Amino acid sequence: MYQREVKSKRTESDIQIFREMLRSTVSQSIKYGLHIVAFWPGTPFPVIRRLCLMLSTILWLIFQWMYVVSHFYTAGLSKLFDCLSLTVTYNLLIIKLAVTWIYRGVLYDILTTMEEDRVKYSGFDTQNVIPKAVKNSERLSSTILTFYVATTFMYTIFTLSAPRFSETRSFILNMDLPFDATESPKYELVIIAQIIHLMLTGYAYGVFTALLLMLIIHTGCHVDVLCNIITDIASFKDEEQFRFVTARHQEIIDFSEQIEKIFTYISFAQLLTNTAVSCCLGYITVTSLHDENALPELFKAGFGYIAICIEIFTYCFAGEYLNNKNDMIVDAIYQMTWYNLQPSTSRQVVLLLVRSQKGLRLTFGKFSTLSFETFTWIMKASASYMSVFLAMS
Repeated sequence: MYQREVKSKRTESDIQIFREMLRSTVSQSIKYGLHIVAFWPGTPFPVIRRLCLMLSTILWLIFQWMYVVSHFYTAGLSKLFDCLSLTVTYNLLIIKLAVTWIYRGVLYDILTTMEEDRVKYSGFDTQNVIPKAVKNSERLSSTILTFYVATTFMYTIFTLSAPRFSETRSFILNMDLPFDATESPKYELVIIAQIIHLMLTGYAYGVFTALLLMLIIHTGCHVDVLCNIITDIASFKDEEQFRFVTARHQEIIDFSEQIEKIFTYISFAQLLTNTAVSCCLGYITVTSLHDENALPELFKAGFGYIAICIEIFTYCFAGEYLNNKNDMIVDAIYQMTWYNLQPSTSRQVVLLLVRSQKGLRLTFGKFSTLSFETFTWIMKASASYMSVFLAMS
């Protein structure tokens, strides 16, 4: 009955907007990315494609680690850090793929829930929050994926234009291959394979960041819808209305816990590796400032450092955003006219507030909550390590 009353308040123009927005909730750019990593529901031969992607990444990673080990004492610190930054990044991609493979059932449930929520609760969205969230999600995910691909492309261009690349037959990714790849046409084939693999890796790497942003935007828009429902109702004298709010609140909590289940370990690995990578790239950027012939290295490391900082900020922003949305629910519940409720119903309001205290949290490794405070701590730590290496050199 309550749902019919809310739907009747909507105008014909609002209904038309929702009909136009009845396309998929997931943006096309994320769809393509999930198809590439074979985690989109209905992808043909998903196990084979995942195995091929992971095995190829592991194979390239082994060759990179062989180079690091064999040149650990002979290569300069800048070159070693350049190789380590990419090697650690490949390690992180494997972790992301492995965690998502383990929790692929949770990912499928999340994607299904998003589509169901968009259709099921569009009638309650009197302020068109859901269509706006879909548009914002589409724009942000496209921007993020374009940025990752552009950063990878710029890294490739500046590596190819570096002086060392023209003087000797170097590779874009420093590797110790089990065969002599310095002769034509092996060398050209290896370079082409590295470019293709780097671009695909950059796109796949950005899919997880874009996916996280899309999920928290979806959660935030439905929190807004729930708060609007609570605010629009003068008093919860109808027990059915209160049960609806309670059930919807629990659904949002369950959805955020599913996000946490997938991204808590990814976030933990992300923050650890990004701290190390930002330290390495920051060191290369600072040392390149004093070398006139290191302009390509400067731009390459500078673009990479900016990309890493944006990635760290995105994950910390996701945790801060969910925490703020939970505070909105608490404020809306506090503003309820609980004193007009029946005693049995008012006691349930207390339980609703207690449940809200738990919050919509996004943690890294279940150790601590992601927030802007976490971002500042990571940047301070990477800057401290970088200053140590600069002092040593």
